[in-house]
Amino acid sequence: LTVFGRFYVLDSVPYGIEGDEAKWTSEAVNLGILGLPDTSGEYHRDALPVSYYMQTPFHRLLGTSLLSARITVAVLSVLASLVFYWLLRQLSSIPLAVLATYLLAVSIFDISASRLANVESFVKIWAILPLALLAFAIRKQAWQIFALVGLSLALAALTYDTLWPMIEVGFLL
Repeated sequence: LTVFGRFYVLDSVPYGIEGDEAKWTSEAVNLGILGLPDTSGEYHRDALPVSYYMQTPFHRLLGTSLLSARITVAVLSVLASLVFYWLLRQLSSIPLAVLATYLLAVSIFDISASRLANVESFVKIWAILPLALLAFAIRKQAWQIFALVGLSLALAALTYDTLWPMIEVGFLL
């Protein structure tokens, strides 16, 4: 369901090209692929580099287009859903993890957000991965996994500024 919801008619849904989506894709292509100066893009890349580095490989592989950027987001959304299931499996039973992941798969809000290549759409995995790694680290009590938690929190903070509170969440936990 997650794959279907994220990839079905990806090139036309939900409503054509969104302004922030086109701008973000243009900035990523100019800086990451073409090597062209882009004042706004350079500011965003320097402040939020992970989002750019997540998008660039897809443009190299699939070509520079809005569809490539949307495919990036859809793939990352599917991966985030798998990480979400993994997190819930560490915290709860299989039926609850399956139900919650199913609800995420069919959530109209998540489907809509996961079909656009604007900057906010790249970050879902970074909101979930540190928590999943933290739950795993607490269970395993291995310093290497705790180091991965810290690394994922740092990458989350460098993805989009709305994830900066994740650092505080990590310290609280």
